[in-house]
Amino acid sequence: MQKADLSTRLATLTSTLSSTNENIKINKLLQEIIDLSRVVSISRLDGFRKILETLRVLCFDSEKVIRTQCLRAVRYLVTDEASMLAMLQLNLDLFVVRTLERPNKKEYKLERVQALKVVMRLLEISPMKIPRSLVQSMVLIMSKKDDDLRRVCLDRIRGLAFQNPGVVASTNGIHAMVEVRAYAT
Repeated sequence: MQKADLSTRLATLTSTLSSTNENIKINKLLQEIIDLSRVVSISRLDGFRKILETLRVLCFDSEKVIRTQCLRAVRYLVTDEASMLAMLQLNLDLFVVRTLERPNKKEYKLERVQALKVVMRLLEISPMKIPRSLVQSMVLIMSKKDDDLRRVCLDRIRGLAFQNPGVVASTNGIHAMVEVRAYAT
C-alpha cells in the first residue's frame, strides 16, 4: 500500500470510529487499526494523532471490552519514541493508571493485563521517559500481597531500577522491593 492510501484508510477509520455508537462496530474498527499497525508504522502517517484522540475518548467507554481493545490498539500503535510522546501528550497514560489501579477482580483482569502490556511496551521504547504515574501504579500493585499482577510488576520495577533508578526511587519503589523481598513467602 502507498503512504497516501494508508493515510486515507486511517482517516476513514478514524471518522467511522468517531461517529459510531455500536460496540460491535467499534470493536471491529479497533481490530482493523491493530491489523493495519502490524503492516506499517502508523505513527508516521497523517492522522495518527487523530486516532489517538479518538482512542482517548473510547478509553472511557462503559463497556470493558471496548476499553480493553483500546488499550490493545494503543499498545500496537506506540512503536517508537515519537508515538510514545504523542500518547503522553494526550494523557493516555492517566487512563492506563486508572485501569491498573482497578480492583483485583476477575471482571477487570483482561483490561488490567492490557494496561500492563502498554506499560511494558513503553518501558521497551524508552525507560528514561516513562511517566512517574505509571511506575507509581506498578509499585502499588507490587505492594499488594493478593494482586495477580504482583510478580510481573516486581520484575518490571527491578529491571527499571537499573535503567532509570531515579524514577523508581522517587516512587518509593526501592523500599517496596525490599519489603516484598523481606516478607516473601
